[in-house]
Amino acid sequence: MPIKMNKAAKRYLPARRLCGLLLALLFTFGQAHARVLLITSGHQIAYQEVVTAITHQITEPFTLISMDELSAEHSDALLYPTAIAIGSQAADQAFGQLSSKQALIMAFLPRRTYLSLMEKYAAHPRQQINNFTAVFLDQPLERQFNLIRIIKPDTRTIATALGPFSSEELPELMREGEKNKIGIKHEVLSEDDNPMQKLQSLIAGSDVVLTLPDKSLFNRTTAKWILYISFRQGIPLIGFSDKYVTAGALAAVYSDPADIGKQTAEVLSIWLNKNILPKAQFPRYFKVATNPVAARSLHIQLQAAEMLEQQLKGMEP
Repeated sequence: MPIKMNKAAKRYLPARRLCGLLLALLFTFGQAHARVLLITSGHQIAYQEVVTAITHQITEPFTLISMDELSAEHSDALLYPTAIAIGSQAADQAFGQLSSKQALIMAFLPRRTYLSLMEKYAAHPRQQINNFTAVFLDQPLERQFNLIRIIKPDTRTIATALGPFSSEELPELMREGEKNKIGIKHEVLSEDDNPMQKLQSLIAGSDVVLTLPDKSLFNRTTAKWILYISFRQGIPLIGFSDKYVTAGALAAVYSDPADIGKQTAEVLSIWLNKNILPKAQFPRYFKVATNPVAARSLHIQLQAAEMLEQQLKGMEP
């Protein structure tokens, strides 16, 4: 819609005021037509895939920016009633910087990162208003234990290596083990530890090795040692991503960016249509990856990934 001004107004209106008026009108126009602001943590393909999955399902107009574009100077970001932050860094910045009156959906971040943000922003007004939610990236432990029960029903002991980040999950891990009558052997590794030495004694005698994501622990070197030692001892390893399975793990249950994007769009739809923000949640959509070569080497009869996926879905509420 063109903005009309008479010649007198153009002649005498100061340039700064004219610029401010134009921006205000444009932002008001944009706000009326775009109610959703998408903020990504970067330009990596994974974030782009989450965005694609979201935008393919919603009918609301949206504006897409990167985290770098979200700053105090960009006050127009405050004009959107709803924001979706994709990735841990975008979630952190959006939670602290956007108005607490804006609904915030955080997506594609680990549950542990979400809990850390809750502690970091414990005194933030958004916590009192409670107008935020999240869609986690990692899988619930119950789902991972279900996969282990399907693949190796006689499992009695699970070994897992933890780092400073994933060690926070130990109490829940122990509870899940107790519920399934499975013992948990664990070792918390630090950067100063010799992973070869600790992992050998940890993995020995266990029925399954379960890996959990840890940004400080599972670098390429440690991941290779876990794969090597478990394979050498003939113990199946359950990974947390399809890449882990490609590298040699027996199987993994995981959610890809499209899965997270689809669920995030559903959360947004509930919010826009019912004015309700569901509680922070684990992925609803997931896939199973398997490694038939590893299964043959370990003498394990492994079902097709699609069959395992269907069984897992049948075990959930």
